[in-house]
Amino acid sequence: MVLIVEDGTGVADAESYVSVAALRTWATGRGYLLPTEDAEVESLLRKACDFIERKSFVGTVEFTDQPLSFPRLITNSEGVAVSTGIPTRLKTAQCMLAMESMNGALTAAARAQKYTATKIDQIYLKYANTSDGSGDIYFPAVDDLLNEWLVYKTTVYTMRA
Repeated sequence: MVLIVEDGTGVADAESYVSVAALRTWATGRGYLLPTEDAEVESLLRKACDFIERKSFVGTVEFTDQPLSFPRLITNSEGVAVSTGIPTRLKTAQCMLAMESMNGALTAAARAQKYTATKIDQIYLKYANTSDGSGDIYFPAVDDLLNEWLVYKTTVYTMRA
């Protein structure tokens, strides 16, 4: 099954922000090895995109029928909705997660007691079970890349007299 890549135009049935060729270029530039079969690399990209798509992002999707979260419309300081397109940092995050998915599923339940960190190039990715019950692994480097578009849940504590 050929991977369908979002190019910023709301591609119908898109399932990735990064193409196989782009991931191969990114990985090669960093000295990483990928499977030789394109179908295996496509699977890694789908897993990474699935992880990204579980996140909550600010703004709204640009096209009502687009299957993925980006491109998004975000209101600027003048009140005008501006398209994000497909940000480079989003693509980098997907590449990092695709490489990480070779170490196992991108869920905490699947990796319980396996390990708590891995190294990609000069970056250490650490993760732990989340306390919100989502089953996600926390990758600080990925969240740093996506930070300006992420919606964070805030817990409000009230004090009683």
